[in-house]
Amino acid sequence: MPQFDADVAACWVIEDETLRAESLKLIQNLREGGLAVEYSLTPAKADRQFKRALDLKARHTVRLERGPAAGLKALVKNLKTREEKTVAPEQVIAELSAKI
Repeated sequence: MPQFDADVAACWVIEDETLRAESLKLIQNLREGGLAVEYSLTPAKADRQFKRALDLKARHTVRLERGPAAGLKALVKNLKTREEKTVAPEQVIAELSAKI
């Protein structure tokens, strides 16, 4: 596999395919905000997506989950410190931008 040395702010992990459309909207917003975000184009197991994030030396992983009240929440994990933070989906760009 060719070397990849771009600065990747985050790898988006899509564990629940029913959340792919919402994930893609947020990924596009992050990219428009100037952040480099990678994601799996095809469905893949979460561990494979996580391994790809490590291979790319991404600083964070982000994934969406449905909350108990059918609302969405985003889990942002710092791959260096292993700290994971739960934020509202609209706060992901601020969370990642603050960590640069």
